[in-house]
Amino acid sequence: MKPHRFFALLLALSAALPASCAPARPSIQSTPALEPTPTPVAATPTAEAPTTAADIPLNCQDLAKVDAGSFRAENNTWGKGTLTGWSQCIGLQPNADETVAARWTWDWPNSGSNVKAYPEIIFGQKPGTTSTTDALPRQVDGLREVRIKYDVASTHTGSGNLAFDFWLTNTDNPTAWGVPPITTEIMIWLESYGSMAPGGSWKEKTTIGGTPYSVYTAKNWGDGWDYVAFFRTKPQTGAGELDLVDFLTYMKTVGLITGEEYLASVEFGNEVAGGSGETSLKALSVTIR
Repeated sequence: MKPHRFFALLLALSAALPASCAPARPSIQSTPALEPTPTPVAATPTAEAPTTAADIPLNCQDLAKVDAGSFRAENNTWGKGTLTGWSQCIGLQPNADETVAARWTWDWPNSGSNVKAYPEIIFGQKPGTTSTTDALPRQVDGLREVRIKYDVASTHTGSGNLAFDFWLTNTDNPTAWGVPPITTEIMIWLESYGSMAPGGSWKEKTTIGGTPYSVYTAKNWGDGWDYVAFFRTKPQTGAGELDLVDFLTYMKTVGLITGEEYLASVEFGNEVAGGSGETSLKALSVTIR
């Protein structure tokens, strides 16, 4: 799902969830250890929520799941612990062109800096669940393209991010949550706001697909997997696309993965530490080759 300028963060580990409600992200984000980076700045939404997304009915049930085609929306509140006085809703619908549209809203108390939730869209097999598509999981070395196209707008207060989350596993059928089968969590942060920053330690700056990123890594993250975050030095919402294979190639080149791992899932959502907001996803597509 359940793991893409920086302030020190202290994120307390929330109460463990049952395996059927496995967290989509680790519950601690540590202070970047090396190069200081600019203060996170929220990107300005490029457009109002598209009509197709604005009309999507919302499901506000805790941990609700909504399926459409090869995608699943999950109202993931993995880090809520015993916190009360919050609300979060999510909706999903297919578009005529085989993409999906979605929207999610949230309103969380500003209570600590730990991630409370990751309302998200899932393509593939989030570890511990079944796959939404025959296209995933696939072994990394066998992937020629994982092209993701999106058109998204997000408004928010408080602290959080808008990010892709990817799980690598040691099997092509990761039916359990934890280590194993999870080997690596990869995040690509499109934007952050408030005091949210990637965990782990700063590794280096790199350019992937023509976009500059700061790279952060950590060992023994979450339940013991490796963590790699690519943080855009310039936030971006609106229409965009990326090919995950470019990121996987970089990771293999610098020794962060071997290529024998399996890409289990592609996930997209907001990590929320506190505050309120709404994200409208006009279209999302994932092409695997």
